[in-house]
Amino acid sequence: MNILIIEKYIILALNELMEKEHVLLKNNVHERAISYKLGTYIEKYFPSYNIDCEYDRNAKAIEDKKIIYEIECEYGEKKSMPKKIIPDIIIHQREENYRNLVIIEIKKSCSKKTSQEQDEVKLKAATTKVLSNLGYKYGLFILIGVKEDIGSYQLIWYENGVKTREVDSKCLM
Repeated sequence: MNILIIEKYIILALNELMEKEHVLLKNNVHERAISYKLGTYIEKYFPSYNIDCEYDRNAKAIEDKKIIYEIECEYGEKKSMPKKIIPDIIIHQREENYRNLVIIEIKKSCSKKTSQEQDEVKLKAATTKVLSNLGYKYGLFILIGVKEDIGSYQLIWYENGVKTREVDSKCLM
């Protein structure tokens, strides 16, 4: 599936989230609640895929199947202390890594820059076979506006371990 088509569907889902779940964003609820609701809106645009939130399985991995993958990287370099990747939202087919389409990490506009940078590392790793066996075609970081920033979002796309595209916009409410 083409990145522009995927992006169109993600933006439609974001618009729906901001229109129907305005109170969640206004009240600055936990990121997991926002991710879950966004996942429910994304689901209708990808009928041949599974949409999962906080998914912690990688059925094709040799490692413990409860661990999605132990990443040994920080900004592209392997570390001795591995980290688990448990994505906010994924668009995939369960038990088939070759159908891992999009891994999504979400942060609220009030989140710390360091947590955004950690998500960037995850997305780079999950979209390259050098650092993980997940093999996602695309990684997407979404910075979503909360409180006084409601209606705004930023999308940052990753492919093959590198940032490829950025979109800043204002959702229609």
